Amino acid sequence: MTTDWITSKIFYILALIYQIIPAGFQTMQNIANDTYMLVSLNLLRAHTHVLGMRVARIGTDKKKTPEESFSELKMCVNDHREILRLLEIIKPAISQTVLTQLLATGSILCLTVFYYVTFDRGVGILISTLFYMCCLLFVSFPVCYFGNAFMMETDNLTTSIYSNNWLELPMKFKKCIIIFMQKSQESNVIYAGGLVSITLETFIAIIRLSFSMFTFLDQVNQQVVIQTQGNYTRQF
Repeated sequence: MTTDWITSKIFYILALIYQIIPAGFQTMQNIANDTYMLVSLNLLRAHTHVLGMRVARIGTDKKKTPEESFSELKMCVNDHREILRLLEIIKPAISQTVLTQLLATGSILCLTVFYYVTFDRGVGILISTLFYMCCLLFVSFPVCYFGNAFMMETDNLTTSIYSNNWLELPMKFKKCIIIFMQKSQESNVIYAGGLVSITLETFIAIIRLSFSMFTFLDQVNQQVVIQTQGNYTRQF
């Protein structure tokens, strides 16, 4: 049975299909697992950016009455609440996953460099190691990038709220603007496992930590080699 796929074209095609279909489903599952965080954060960032543009235009259209401008502001406030509600929904799903991802990236990056420096230093291995390290970094970089972009958009939202033509609108509009600005100033940073923020700063910190771990392991390895050589010398 192990040689049927060699002696028969039909069995070869069946074996090929049997391998390709599960591999395709596994690839789709991996893509979905790796991209749902990026899609969620990017959607929140885009909605926050559009909300800032809408708020900044309130009161600039002279054809609209103050009541229409106030109604538009209330719609923006409701949309901001929806964004915050969606943020609270996706936080639990992202928090633990990203923490595990960042720890795994830092650990594997450290061990990869340590293995290359300690055991194998060929040119071919160097090229494959660099490509592998780039793939590792590419796994964690996008989620940190979009997390940082979302944080920046939430920070810019306060400026957008202040940028509308509130000076020419009634007092109730101005009071609502003050409350809206105070609410928008609350921190909307997403934390990985409740420990570190999902930002580019954290991504850089993980890389630094991995190379610090590599330095420590390299020093320990050199001490072990020196001690082993010393014991070998004393025996002879």
